[in-house]
Amino acid sequence: MPPVLAQFGLIDQATAVMASYQVMIALWVRERYGIGQEVEVSLLGTAFYFMYINNLTALITGREVPRHEQATADAMRNYYQCKDGKWVVHTQVPDQGKWKVVCELLEVSELAEDPRYNTQDKRLDRSEELVTIFKKAFLKRTRDEWVELFAEKDLIMSPVFSTMEAIHDPQMTANGYMVDYEHPELGRMKIPGFPVRFSQTSINNNLLAPRLGEHTENVLKEIAGYGDEELAQFRKEKII
Repeated sequence: MPPVLAQFGLIDQATAVMASYQVMIALWVRERYGIGQEVEVSLLGTAFYFMYINNLTALITGREVPRHEQATADAMRNYYQCKDGKWVVHTQVPDQGKWKVVCELLEVSELAEDPRYNTQDKRLDRSEELVTIFKKAFLKRTRDEWVELFAEKDLIMSPVFSTMEAIHDPQMTANGYMVDYEHPELGRMKIPGFPVRFSQTSINNNLLAPRLGEHTENVLKEIAGYGDEELAQFRKEKII
């Protein structure tokens, strides 16, 4: 397939997370050793680090990590479309006796003892024909039916959600990943919450990002030490 343009600033957000991590380390070093220092982070560096295993493989072997292709990948670790047009991803690798259970669930029990597929190496060698069989089998039930059936057998499977489905997943609200927010202009709304929790401190999700120049006078007073007369002169001269 051709390259896919990522929607919005995925690496921008990841770089902000990386920067906050660096700031915490720098604060710890200052507290422990009394050393103040400049920290540096970049979009390129973050993107490169997020692809660590791919880049490490390329550096060591001199080869690209191939893009995952459904037909040639392990049938037991793959994605499949279901009866309702939605998708699931399942992974039962390493096998650990799951091959027979999966065959029974997919109603292809005859494959369980088939000498062509009775080891993981053989299944990889015949991945294209096996994936074709699995693709047809998964079309017999809906996505949610498959997720429920696999869960009953303690097998790893995940539904592939659209954004609209994901935000309505009850786990999002239960874990505080979506929270209510009072916006001064837009009113009550839901926004993504902070993704981690602390045992002794709470997260304030209702802090609004400051508008341009909103805290200029506070900064000039509290940090720079300017008085009201000086601020008035700054405004008169349109410095602020």
